Amino acid sequence: MEWALSSFASSRPPCPIGSLKIDLLGGFFALAPATPIPALRGFAAQIVEEFDRFRAPMNSPELQRRLQRPLDEVETSHLVQWGYPYVLDRFSFHMTLTDRVPEEGRARTRARLEKVFQPHLSEDFRIDTLSLFVQEDCGGNFVVRSQFALKGEALLKTAI
Repeated sequence: MEWALSSFASSRPPCPIGSLKIDLLGGFFALAPATPIPALRGFAAQIVEEFDRFRAPMNSPELQRRLQRPLDEVETSHLVQWGYPYVLDRFSFHMTLTDRVPEEGRARTRARLEKVFQPHLSEDFRIDTLSLFVQEDCGGNFVVRSQFALKGEALLKTAI
């Protein structure tokens, strides 16, 4: 897998993200692109399609657990085919900042996050490195195993 990731990264250019915003997603706060970036969705789709062959098959109890969440037909299809419902056309890039925040604490939490991140949100961000993480046991922490710089000149595929 490391060889495949190294090869993939060396043939892809960095992917633009642009400026960021603090967003509330399903009760948790995250940094997300301030405007839609079609190339980012296309880049993520390339990764899912290229590296799905390395994914461990989902067992029946795990599938049943994940199906407890309300998913539409497309999300259910993605879950079965790709192991996660929010890929390809349902992908939304974000960097999670918090666990779920109770409604009564959201204004205070947002204010604290804005104080920390506001000076940086307008910067022009990009993804320039891919990291391979390992998880020794179910529920354990993810640990970086290796990182690979994106340095190719190929055009990024744009997803709609």
